Amino acid sequence: MLKIKVYAKINLSLDITGKREDGYHLLDSVFSSVSLYDVITFEKRKDSEVEIKYVDGRKYEKDIAKKAGEIIVKNYGLSGVNVLIEKNIPEKSGVGGSSADAAGVIYGICYLNGLDIEDILDEDIMSVGSDVKFMLYGGTRRVLGVGEEISTPIEHKKMDFLLLTDQFGVDTAKSYKTYSYGYNRFNNQKLVKKLLSEDTIGASDYFSNALYDSSSKLNKLIDEKIFLLEKVGGKAFMTGSGSGVVGFFDSEEKAKTAKKELAELNNGKFGVFYLNNTNKGIEILDCEVVYK
Repeated sequence: MLKIKVYAKINLSLDITGKREDGYHLLDSVFSSVSLYDVITFEKRKDSEVEIKYVDGRKYEKDIAKKAGEIIVKNYGLSGVNVLIEKNIPEKSGVGGSSADAAGVIYGICYLNGLDIEDILDEDIMSVGSDVKFMLYGGTRRVLGVGEEISTPIEHKKMDFLLLTDQFGVDTAKSYKTYSYGYNRFNNQKLVKKLLSEDTIGASDYFSNALYDSSSKLNKLIDEKIFLLEKVGGKAFMTGSGSGVVGFFDSEEKAKTAKKELAELNNGKFGVFYLNNTNKGIEILDCEVVYK
């Protein structure tokens, strides 16, 4: 039995640098793992089946956690697993909940079969989803291309955030399809330098998202969430393709005070989550047997 935490992410900055012939957009983004997490429990099977269940009984028509497990088991000749996922990461919010679960399933299968995660080919990871490779490693990293190029970890001071979510989300494919706002709009190199110099307030000047223009037209609540976060003193920006909006605060005290204020202003319309950054994407909680 193996039990792990898989952490959500936010995009401190997301820029679009071009478009491939196959239609995929090229990105230059700074990802940061944050303290929201799902819990995944594994039991190794004697056959090659991958069974995914959720604590709350939910089902997905297209479950990329199952897809990830089946690809890894088949392509590397590994034993299957029974998987139980406890969902805590909010969906439809641009914080990578489904990618985190997929990464966790890849990690768990490799761990229980004694396979180093470094032995998994990028093409197999990327066939599951563009954020999955980052989610396997986590921390704060610059991510390029279609998600296959990730930097070494960017070490920086703790940062405090609030995340506002809604139940409607944004159709990611539609957001990219309607994107027409230019390339190379932001300076992620300066953002990284500010983080490395421990100037998180200066870094926050570069928190941006190129998809805001298209996503905010698909979900009008994004602008409302930005307004609320700025009203309580946050520096607001969208994460992923939305519809989650993040507010940066220069201390934990300010973030938690703002959370209380938002509870009154918001009146239950949006989900409100306090976050801080973490230095990993996956954490082992318990393991009774290691298969090597």
